Amino acid sequence: MKKVLSIILAAAIIVCQLTIVFSVLPVKARASSLNLNCGYNATWDLDSNGVLTISGTGDMYDFTTIAIHYEKPWSLFLSEITSVVIEEGITDIGRGAFAGCSNLKSIHLPASLETINQSAFYSARNLETITVAEGSKLMCIEDTTLLNTKWYANQPDGQPIYIGRTLYKYKTSSSTPFSLNVADGTYAIADKAFYNCALTGITFPDSLASIGSDAFTGTDWLSAQPQGAIYAGKVFLKYNGTIPVSQSDYVIKNGTLGI
Repeated sequence: MKKVLSIILAAAIIVCQLTIVFSVLPVKARASSLNLNCGYNATWDLDSNGVLTISGTGDMYDFTTIAIHYEKPWSLFLSEITSVVIEEGITDIGRGAFAGCSNLKSIHLPASLETINQSAFYSARNLETITVAEGSKLMCIEDTTLLNTKWYANQPDGQPIYIGRTLYKYKTSSSTPFSLNVADGTYAIADKAFYNCALTGITFPDSLASIGSDAFTGTDWLSAQPQGAIYAGKVFLKYNGTIPVSQSDYVIKNGTLGI
């Protein structure tokens, strides 16, 4: 019995020693021993300055504790990550990817990025700087993922908030009716960008190619639209009412960039 206890005690001491050694190793050395995949064709690297770089092509994985998804391979370093750089070729930031990165202060998004998913920055409250590569094609941004960050808190009230060429949200605490000219060059309007806002009028640039779900739901502008097709610039937003049963085909007008 004493021999068994001695073996167990020795094993426990070895585990503790290994844990201590691992914890004091430089970030780079510790990260290099872990799974470097964060997407089917995407990898990650964390340097000694706390810069997490995502490289490769295509989508990142969705990161949650649900069995059908993946655990973040950088989950041991959440408090050490201060900056994230997404390199060209990555098209999607996975669900919950940087959730819990309490010291994350900046992120760079590539022109190739198309989607930022739910809870991607959950509890990353110290995020204050977002830079976007020229020619961004970002279309979909889950509407709540950035609301609790310093970056959002620092945005002026009563103004549209842009992330690159994407109108992310109109920030307002007022119910005063307003109208707006969407900035020239805007590529997309994100999900719920004007949700339940007192928007009465809006003009759209020819560059607009995508509008997210419920972007104008609850606005006076949408309520005032007549029956039939509603266009937002060159984007077919919705059909107000029911397309007549007699019409077996419905023709979208020439020049439409998105639906």
